[in-house]
Amino acid sequence: MSAINAETLEPSVQGARAAFACAFANSAEYEADLIRERRAAGAYGPTVRERVLAWTLISGFLLAAAGLVFFAIL
Repeated sequence: MSAINAETLEPSVQGARAAFACAFANSAEYEADLIRERRAAGAYGPTVRERVLAWTLISGFLLAAAGLVFFAIL
């Protein structure tokens, strides 16, 4: 009777072990993956580099437009 129970419970035991298994080797991997997922979901705003690039492009466009207006008046 106990052999039958052991055989029927084995898949449940394997499933329980898999449920407790961790996909990450250490906490650094877990944190990196968590931040990556949150960033992809839009939880964090734009990076400093993205803001600087946006302001540079906007400033360049406005400067070019002002230059065209200035030279059109001359």
